[in-house]
Amino acid sequence: MGPGATPAQLKLRAGGDLNLTTLDATGNAGRAGGEARLTLSPFADIPLRTMNLNARNIDPGFFNPALPTADLTLTVAAKLDDARAISGSVNLVNDGPAGTIDQQRLPLRAFRGQLGGNLDAMRLADVLIDFGDAGRFTGSGSVQRGKDEEGLGAANFALHTDRFDLKGIHGSMKPTKIAGDIAVANVGKVQTLDVKLVETGLVGSGLRLSAHAKLENNVVDVPEARLSAGNGSIALSGSAKLLDDKAFKVTANASRFNPAALGDYPQADINALVNAKGVLAPAWKVNTDFTLRPSRLFDQPLSGRGKLAADAKHVSGVDADLALGQNTVNLKGSFGAPGESLAWHVDGRNLAALRSDLYGALLTNGVVTGTMANPRTTFVADANGLGWVAAQRKANTSNLHVSGEAWLAGGEGARFVEGKAGGTMARFNPAAFGSPIPGSINGRFDASGRSGADWHGALDLAVQDSTLAKSPSGAARAWRPTAVTCPAPMSTCTWVRTWWPRTAVSAPAATAWIGASTRPSWPHSAPTTRACCAAPAASKARWTRLRWRPTWKARTCA
Repeated sequence: MGPGATPAQLKLRAGGDLNLTTLDATGNAGRAGGEARLTLSPFADIPLRTMNLNARNIDPGFFNPALPTADLTLTVAAKLDDARAISGSVNLVNDGPAGTIDQQRLPLRAFRGQLGGNLDAMRLADVLIDFGDAGRFTGSGSVQRGKDEEGLGAANFALHTDRFDLKGIHGSMKPTKIAGDIAVANVGKVQTLDVKLVETGLVGSGLRLSAHAKLENNVVDVPEARLSAGNGSIALSGSAKLLDDKAFKVTANASRFNPAALGDYPQADINALVNAKGVLAPAWKVNTDFTLRPSRLFDQPLSGRGKLAADAKHVSGVDADLALGQNTVNLKGSFGAPGESLAWHVDGRNLAALRSDLYGALLTNGVVTGTMANPRTTFVADANGLGWVAAQRKANTSNLHVSGEAWLAGGEGARFVEGKAGGTMARFNPAAFGSPIPGSINGRFDASGRSGADWHGALDLAVQDSTLAKSPSGAARAWRPTAVTCPAPMSTCTWVRTWWPRTAVSAPAATAWIGASTRPSWPHSAPTTRACCAAPAASKARWTRLRWRPTWKARTCA
């Protein structure tokens, strides 16, 4: 509940007598509010006689920010008479703006249905599920229960659509014209679900979805569920117990599956097998393995295999390898218990497989330790010839070496990542990453920082003999004695920097500061997008021990 929001409230009131009792309820939470009335005959065979519910301004996003927003109005009316006849209706309307899930909108525009019949043979008729421009489902159902029959009896419910467009549900999907049926049935103690949806016409990807599931003796069994798109498919099968340890088992098999056949997703040709089994009670445990048969992703060969076992506190037996083109990832070990470690290694020899204009190589590795709640990892990385501006590729011989560690800290609901690192750089050229200012920067650095609402960072940078904009790099290292002309800003971002020297040396009066109207004192804070120009050569003795150590506190970008 946000600041100033009204707490949720519920008021109840009872009236009438023991022959006919009424219960009235009113409630609200945020903008949502509603009223309900129940009429009861406490000593009748069927105590409930009438029910009326009216609710308005219901927004799922208010209760959970991860859910889409809507403005729902719900009306429910039901009546049971002395002859056991039932009548009633359900009507749900979304008065909020129309849109798709990726726009954080609820595509559902309306739901309604009529209830009739009696307690021995109920009917649900004129069912409409309206998704606006995406299409609609219509349907009906019935429940028939014999006089001495136990359980639900014989029941069936079916939905049908003649045209359904998945792009109206999520903007990244391709336009579709899907037709088909969804049916639910109950016979005795067995419930079944059957889905048959097929794309019709010439538009789209030939999407097909078929599934059959059965619930019997508290065991869910799915012999097969298959999604086909274009020339590829994904088949699922499995089972799950609803009682005891809630054991489950599932297998997924992808054959020539291409996500791009569904919508705005990467082109691929995925051939994979995934197996998982485990229990959900009294605590969840899972064992899984996967095999990536020869596949392609981002127009690169893709392969791999792996296995692991996991529970809420521990991951063990991890052994996985992935390869995308010339790039590989390897994981091996265990993690979560004292003394355990999980080693990881990334060899990025061809980064263009991930981004077409990216060049250079990246090799990095580390070890994960700690617990599931507070993991931490070491890392060592070497980047050679890294960049994405094609004109700088041929002359790019840069090297960046960095090592350090990062960890997850903070309490529940206020987690943040903290880290520290140090390293060296040689022949680093900002122009290789799109800067208008070329250079060849050499030096060493130490950095630390944290994420989260109270994010901050610190950098201790020592620049050795370097050039920037074809001039000695005085702008990058304030204590370099060579006088230079300050270059133009390298970005439009404004950082509030606090400058701390390692020794108590005052800044020479001859120093030219860009962004500060007067000579700063130490420490100095000033919003600026430019660095300090070099001090005159005469100040060399007093500047050689200074280091550039900005502590970033805030940032605004034009």
